[in-house]
Amino acid sequence: MEKSIYIFSDGELRRKGNTLYFEGPAGRKYVPVENVRELLIFGEVTINKKLLDFCSQQEILLHFFNPDYALEN
Repeated sequence: MEKSIYIFSDGELRRKGNTLYFEGPAGRKYVPVENVRELLIFGEVTINKKLLDFCSQQEILLHFFNPDYALEN
């Protein structure tokens, strides 16, 4: 079953070999790409082209959200 991964912290999302990891204030956390469908990113996250290429090959969707444009009630 493919999962959705939520990232709320600021940090860096990187590719290492055939896997991904997120490095933030809590340290380095690896992302199991075999069963990930999408990454929903709410924090200020740095990425690079190698990561984008790998996510494209693995058919992992990346969603970026900006809290500055949240709808007000």
